[in-house]
Amino acid sequence: MITSKQLLKEANITPKLRLGQKTSKGVISTGEHRVKIIKDKLDKGIDTMTGKERDVVKYLVEEAGQHKFYEVPKLGKDGQLHYLVQRLAEVAEGAEIILKMEKRGIKNVVTVTEIGRTDTIEYDEDEKEGEKEEKENEISLDGNPF
Repeated sequence: MITSKQLLKEANITPKLRLGQKTSKGVISTGEHRVKIIKDKLDKGIDTMTGKERDVVKYLVEEAGQHKFYEVPKLGKDGQLHYLVQRLAEVAEGAEIILKMEKRGIKNVVTVTEIGRTDTIEYDEDEKEGEKEEKENEISLDGNPF
C-alpha cells in the first residue's frame, strides 16, 4: 500500500485513528493505541444515525510518528457536553495517553489512560458503533482536517 500512503501524503489527508474494526459480529477493538495529543479543534461533522450536520471535536494525535485524527461528537446523547470531551480537557497538549476500546456488556467503552497517571477515564462508544462501514472508508477530498 505504498502508493496509497503516498497519495494520502500528497493530498495532505490525515488518516483516522481507528479504535475498532467493524465485522459481521459487531465492532472489534484494535487494541491499545499509545498516542500523543497534539491539538484539538471544533468542527462540523455528520451524525451517521440521522444524516444531519452536528458539531464535533477533532483531536490531532501522533501514533508511532504518524499524525492521525480522532473525532468525537461535541454533545452526548443526553444533550450535555460529551464525556470524552470533558475528560480530554484535563489532558495537556503534548501529553501521551493510551486509548483503547473495550466491550462492556452490549456497549463499547473507550478507556483513556494518561501515561504517568494511574487512573483511567472511560466513555460510551455506542454512537460510533452505528456508523456505516463505507463512511469509515471514505476519503475526504477537502484534505487535512486540521
